[in-house]
Amino acid sequence: MNHLESKLLTKLLIFTGVSTAVLMTGFEMLKMVIHTNITIWESHIATIVFTTILAVFLTYMAIRKHDFLVRILSGFIPTCAWCKKIRDEKGNWVTFEVYFNKYSNSHFTHGICSECEDKFNKKKTG
Repeated sequence: MNHLESKLLTKLLIFTGVSTAVLMTGFEMLKMVIHTNITIWESHIATIVFTTILAVFLTYMAIRKHDFLVRILSGFIPTCAWCKKIRDEKGNWVTFEVYFNKYSNSHFTHGICSECEDKFNKKKTG
């Protein structure tokens, strides 16, 4: 697993944990309102069943999203041979910055390499 996949999976697991905590709190509050005379054992069983279903569902969704994003950022990426734009899943041609900002946690900043700087300076003076 590369750094991007690891970072993405960590974010998805954090999202899953926070979502589970929020939904469990709501479930416990709803359970107290609906069943005012529920026994402790019935309460525990309901919580265990709900937690298990929720955890399986959220983990499944997180893995699907992770797999989708990894699939997009691996394999063949269709690029224009002339301007180097990338064709997205909708068929639109976008700059590589737009494409990678959408499908990864990468953000681009621009500079100029020494080779291009030399070419620019030669054109400017020549």
